[in-house]
Amino acid sequence: MRAIFLCVLVLSLLWLGRAQAMAQPQCGVVDSVSFPVDTATFQIMQDFASPSYRHRGWYHTAEDWFGGRGTSFGQPVHAIANGRVTLSSPISWGRDGGVVILEHTFADGSLYYSQYGHMVETDVNKFPQPYSCVRAGDVIGVVGEARPAPHLHFEIRVNNPDLPGPGYTEHDPLAEGYRRPSKMVLNWQTWLSPAHRWHLDLIDEAGPLTPPIALSDESLVYLDTGRVSRVTNDGRVLWRVNLEQRAVALLDAGDQVTIVFATGRMQPVDFDGVLHQAWETGLALAGPPITLDDAVLLPTTDGALVALAPNGGEILWRLQDIPPITDWAYSGGLLALTTQTRELLVVSRDGALLQRDTLDAAGAVSTAPGGRLLAYANGNLLPVEALPVIESASVADGGLLLAAGDGRVFVFDNEVFSAYDAAHQVVWQVLLPGVTGSADLALHEGVLSLVTAHGNIAAVRAADGGLCGIMHVFGDDRAQIWQRLGDDGLLRVAVADQIVGIDWSALIGVCAN
Repeated sequence: MRAIFLCVLVLSLLWLGRAQAMAQPQCGVVDSVSFPVDTATFQIMQDFASPSYRHRGWYHTAEDWFGGRGTSFGQPVHAIANGRVTLSSPISWGRDGGVVILEHTFADGSLYYSQYGHMVETDVNKFPQPYSCVRAGDVIGVVGEARPAPHLHFEIRVNNPDLPGPGYTEHDPLAEGYRRPSKMVLNWQTWLSPAHRWHLDLIDEAGPLTPPIALSDESLVYLDTGRVSRVTNDGRVLWRVNLEQRAVALLDAGDQVTIVFATGRMQPVDFDGVLHQAWETGLALAGPPITLDDAVLLPTTDGALVALAPNGGEILWRLQDIPPITDWAYSGGLLALTTQTRELLVVSRDGALLQRDTLDAAGAVSTAPGGRLLAYANGNLLPVEALPVIESASVADGGLLLAAGDGRVFVFDNEVFSAYDAAHQVVWQVLLPGVTGSADLALHEGVLSLVTAHGNIAAVRAADGGLCGIMHVFGDDRAQIWQRLGDDGLLRVAVADQIVGIDWSALIGVCAN
């Protein structure tokens, strides 16, 4: 009799749970995403997937956001987006505080769960009720007194909607269904933007070592981990070819693309994805190639720079003792290189080292009007052929240099954007807070597009430095960056592990007028 009673009780609870689930409200699709705390005050104390010595070396499933000693406790925590409450418990983690989990549904069918741990509720800020709806920005609790210091455990996952989880996992968090929280927030902020047209996810968060090859129809051939692919001008993948060796670069060979492998092997692939006969160069590559009009330069693992014919089949010259290259410019048969060792090298068309100078700071090079090469370091603009200081500017170490055809020079230097006239006098300087990282800069009919390895995409008016528009995707210090404004009005950007298509007119807004 007792067994029958227990069976009936279990069935009743299951029916009640199903009925409750069916009665759960539909909370609408996500139309905006933001961080749960103020990023001007809070910063990541322990990153996603980092191993923890306090937890047997297991990997962190979240980002721990810390607002500073004596200031984190009691700070409000906000829902990152519209969502439904799947778990709300002030005692989920015992002495380490409570947990709230929200379910977020996106228009494309994507489903994410955001978890907020180490929280407490107050008389004013109560935890939301289970199965209720919350709006983006709603306060769902405050930071509690968790060990080792008050902080927010912010987690994104794609499974287990009502389990608070252990906070650490023995295996790869991505394989367990966890996602990098900042990446999810930043990317969706851009993907929900009116300027966004399409995006394509790659495998490696650092991105490929080589930029995509743009074809005449605005489609792209790009390299991803272990494969080469082609994507249409509107972001649809046409084909993928798996590779047997590690590839480091793609070369534009006109009617096909040449794949460059780390071993120095070269193999063409046509625009239909058909691989052709490969050949060996015998060169072990240390980085991406430099493509000139009459040669391809390959940095090798033995510290050499080797020039090949454009088709990659003949070695033209070899230059030894070349440190890792950070920037380059080519004009009039002269190649200017800056290196990680803060050197400026000038190399002739036939491989002769004409100049080797030590810079005071990390440098950048560009082609100035008339084909003249120009360098920038430590706030100084320098002619490559002479290296005296032309004009000083009160800006910081390093920089990104772009010389326009009318003699103007634009420099991005650790959040500071500067413009010089043809006489190298400062025209304007503006601060771009939060825009950091190695960068790529281009000029499009009076508007500068700036893309950084940290995922910033900014449009700045060249005449006066006015900010036209800005977006932000996930970036990485290791990331390679690339941009191209196509004839169809789309700015295509490759940074870290994605390629994104952006409507240029929508991005620049009022600057388009």
